[in-house]
Amino acid sequence: MNALIFKPNGIYDTVDLNKSHISLDECEQIVEGIVQSVYTIRKLMRKNILVLTNKNRENFNLDNTLHLMSSGQIKDVLKGNVLFIRFDNYGDWFGLSKKDINYVKSCIKSKTTESGNNNMFYIEC
Repeated sequence: MNALIFKPNGIYDTVDLNKSHISLDECEQIVEGIVQSVYTIRKLMRKNILVLTNKNRENFNLDNTLHLMSSGQIKDVLKGNVLFIRFDNYGDWFGLSKKDINYVKSCIKSKTTESGNNNMFYIEC
């Protein structure tokens, strides 16, 4: 099983867990700080896929990574490394299957920013 990381430059990375569970310490190393769960992405939550980000993302000089959109409006911006993992009804965290990883990747879209210089990555909530 793997954890999926989405980085500010639009690059995906995976971490091989070598086990089924992922610890809070491992998650905090990946997001480079205290972990915060993002519960507003309903399409992922329905598939038991959890999004974790750095809780102090506003306090650090982290680059924008993933815009959370609803009806064409930006509702939030996740900064720094964004981690995708699976959760169960007991609150345990697990790695993602290949099918889960492909689903997450299919949900993340890209469009050119208004300045035309960069791509903006976003997901509909």
